[in-house]
Amino acid sequence: MDEHDVPAELAGRWRRSVVLKRDVFSIVERGTFRGPDGDIDAVVRRIDDVPWWTRPLARLFLRREARALALIGPLGIAPRLLFSGERVLVRSFIDGVPLHIARPVGDRGYFRSARAALRKLHGARVCHNDLAKEQNWLRGADGRAYLTDFQLSARPSGKMFRLAAYEDLRHYLKHKRSYVPDALTAAERRVLARKSWVTVAWMATGKRVYLWVTRGLFRFTDREGGGPRLVNDAPLIVAKLKGRADVRDVVVVAFPDRRVGTGTPYRTFS
Repeated sequence: MDEHDVPAELAGRWRRSVVLKRDVFSIVERGTFRGPDGDIDAVVRRIDDVPWWTRPLARLFLRREARALALIGPLGIAPRLLFSGERVLVRSFIDGVPLHIARPVGDRGYFRSARAALRKLHGARVCHNDLAKEQNWLRGADGRAYLTDFQLSARPSGKMFRLAAYEDLRHYLKHKRSYVPDALTAAERRVLARKSWVTVAWMATGKRVYLWVTRGLFRFTDREGGGPRLVNDAPLIVAKLKGRADVRDVVVVAFPDRRVGTGTPYRTFS
């Protein structure tokens, strides 16, 4: 790796192995971090190379994640915060895969672990605020649930904490319903059926603006490891290749690319 491509705050302490994600708010890399006890597997989120017009939000997201990880990392339900700077943070690497890849169908143990993680999170008075995304739930190599990506996390108080915690719970239950629907209790089904007034208002107003800004203006797609290339480009590639008489099927997958964030190799089956 080019030594000049290391964030200035991590000079001499970071060696990247792969780019995991790149968008207008941050670049996420996996590699090796040199801490006081030696080199360890870690993940870096850096905002030193984001567009100037997203830097204020990028800084806010970085501070939120650093604050949340400092509080809950020691609880064993999320990455530990290893370093926090003005334009970079380093968190420990969790050996696991996102929920949409792990697909723990029928795995009640995983969802018991996920519920316990949520209790610990809220016990620390932290709300994640982005648990609707399956990529923010990990299934560790040990079979347990872990949470990641705390850019939107917050520590509200009073009624706002209860509302945010309720929405975290409701999103957890939506995932549980997808993979172990027979494990849902009657109380959990009632929670799923009742959105908070904040969510109802967001769906009717703010979400439309959010989608217009992120997907229309920034061309940004929320899908860890895939991004807009898998969402926008892959269907066009598949359609074009399947139009050939000698192609029976096409598989498009993602790989991390240092320059554009995500590449899309494909394989055809004749």
